[in-house]
Amino acid sequence: MNKPLLIITSANGQVASYLAAELKDSFTLLLLYHKRVDRLDVLQNHPAVILRQCDATQLSELGCIINDVIDLYNVTPSYLIHCVSLRSDDALALGDSDPEHWKNVFETNTLSTYNALRACLPFMQNANFGRIVLFGSTVASSGLENGSAYAASKAAMVNMVKSIALEYGKHNILINSISPGPIETDLEADYEGAYLEFRQNYFSKYQSEVPTGKLVCKEELLPVVKLLISKDITNLTGQDITINGGKS
Repeated sequence: MNKPLLIITSANGQVASYLAAELKDSFTLLLLYHKRVDRLDVLQNHPAVILRQCDATQLSELGCIINDVIDLYNVTPSYLIHCVSLRSDDALALGDSDPEHWKNVFETNTLSTYNALRACLPFMQNANFGRIVLFGSTVASSGLENGSAYAASKAAMVNMVKSIALEYGKHNILINSISPGPIETDLEADYEGAYLEFRQNYFSKYQSEVPTGKLVCKEELLPVVKLLISKDITNLTGQDITINGGKS
């Protein structure tokens, strides 16, 4: 019998790489990264970690990688944590935005979600087991000034969760999204220039408005993820779990 495999997309991101480090001793991990791999260096020699470079917007590429890993390591995709999040880094109102840039942000986030699900769901259905977590954002419901492409893509993702829960609940496949507010990360490590300033101002404003006065920390996401990928839950599906310090 094949071992269960947990797939994490955009694994070099600050949140995804943290989750990978925390889950590596409990699962066989396939960590899919796009360009950078520096945050995964410490995991490269771990016996339960498989690293692969992948453009998640290309279904054929993603499918080939997963099939190769299945054959090489005798694993079955049983868990998916999808973390792809391309930002609207032009920080422009829609009427001022470049159509191709807007399209790229929306399609990257939306197509990568479809592709990850399309690649994994048949295996999960065949095994009659699957646990899926998609990382959304509070902007899926609130909107995001000067970030409409990103907000729209996250809204599409959250809605996709509801449809897939209806389609696959009978196969013991549970899918949910986590929509955090701004996560406490090292912004300077990923952004620069005007967009870095935009993110810093957005975080500062958010922190001043949220009842707890806090940004979301990575450590608070971990127990929620663990719950949503647990075999112990059997009826929690189709939900968007918001973590935003009580901000309405």
